[in-house]
Amino acid sequence: MNTTKKVAIIGAVASLLLLTSVSVFADTAAQNTTQTTVQTRKDCLKAASDAYVMAVKQANNVYKTAIKTAKQTMKDALAAAKKLTDKTARKAAEKVARDAYKTALVTARTTLKTAKDAAKSQEKTAVDACLKA
Repeated sequence: MNTTKKVAIIGAVASLLLLTSVSVFADTAAQNTTQTTVQTRKDCLKAASDAYVMAVKQANNVYKTAIKTAKQTMKDALAAAKKLTDKTARKAAEKVARDAYKTALVTARTTLKTAKDAAKSQEKTAVDACLKA
């Protein structure tokens, strides 16, 4: 085999090896980009989920506090009503205390539902943004 053919064969082999390594590098780079995108998306979705969970926990804590406050307020109002000597005034004061308690419960439930709905809406918006990214 002459020198020219050897050089041509060596050059062809070198070119083939170079193209193969570039192709492998490109595939690895694309795979790394895909893995990074998937991880970023997972992190984004986890953050959205965590934010939702924290918002619901906070809403539940606000609800529990409102219920405790309403119970204590009713208890105090009923205790004050018992001290009244006039039966009609006492009954009216007890009714006002119970009605105020019922109103406080409805308000607390409505506030809880509104907070949970807002948290769910924010989570949906965040998840949609994560999936579009």
